[in-house]
Amino acid sequence: MVPIVALFGFIVMSARVIERSDASLGAAGLEFLLSRVAQTVELNLQLGLPLAELQQVDTILESAVASTPDVLAADVISQSGVTLFSTDRGAVGEPVPRAWAVAMEDARGGWRAREQETVTFGEPLTNDFGQFEGWIAIIVDATALAPPLSRSPAMIVAAAPIVGGAVFAAIVLGIIVSLRAGRGVTRVAASVRARQLIERPASALGTAANTAVAGLGHTEDRVERVQRELRRLDAEL
Repeated sequence: MVPIVALFGFIVMSARVIERSDASLGAAGLEFLLSRVAQTVELNLQLGLPLAELQQVDTILESAVASTPDVLAADVISQSGVTLFSTDRGAVGEPVPRAWAVAMEDARGGWRAREQETVTFGEPLTNDFGQFEGWIAIIVDATALAPPLSRSPAMIVAAAPIVGGAVFAAIVLGIIVSLRAGRGVTRVAASVRARQLIERPASALGTAANTAVAGLGHTEDRVERVQRELRRLDAEL
C-alpha cells in the first residue's frame, strides 16, 4: 500500500513541477510581448509628440490583445497613474487600481501586480532622451500562469494501468504468501500430532516444532520408565 501511495504522490509532484515550468515559460512569453509592444509605442514617441497624443496607441494595444488569448486587456498609463489608452474603454481616464499603484512605486523597471483573478505586467515607457513618459501594462488571466493541478488528472489517468497492475500484483503476491504460510502451518501441526520430526525445517516455526516433538519424546520416555519402576515395586510388595 505504501509504494502505491508513494507512486500517486510522485505523479502529483511531477504534475506540479511541469505546471510551474509551464507557468514560468508563459510568464516569460508575456514579458516578451510586453517589451515588444513597449518598444513599438516608444518608436512613436520619437516623433516628438506627448504620450497622451499618440494616435496609433489604440491600434497597437488592440493588436497585442488579439495576438495572445491569455491577455485580457492592455493599457498605457500616464506618469501620475491615470489610464490614457486601454482596450477596455471604461478604464480610460481612471486611476489605476491600488495594487498597480503600489507595484509602480516599488518598481525600478518592470513590475507585476497580482489581484484575485488577474495578474498585470507593467513596463516603463521612455523617450529618445531616456526620460520617463509613463507605463504600459497588460492584464492577464491568473489561471494562465498558475493552473490548479490541471495536469494531475491526465497524468493519473495515464498512470492508471501501471498503478492497477501494481495493485493486482500486490494482491496476488499477498494471496500466494498467505497460502504458503497456511500450508506451512498445517504441515507443522500434522508433524507435531504425529510426533514426527520435520526434515530440514525451512522456518523458525518448523525448528520450534522439532524441538517440541523431541521434548515430547523425552517426556514420554521418562513417564514410561517411572511407570515400569512403579509396576516393579508393586510386584515386589
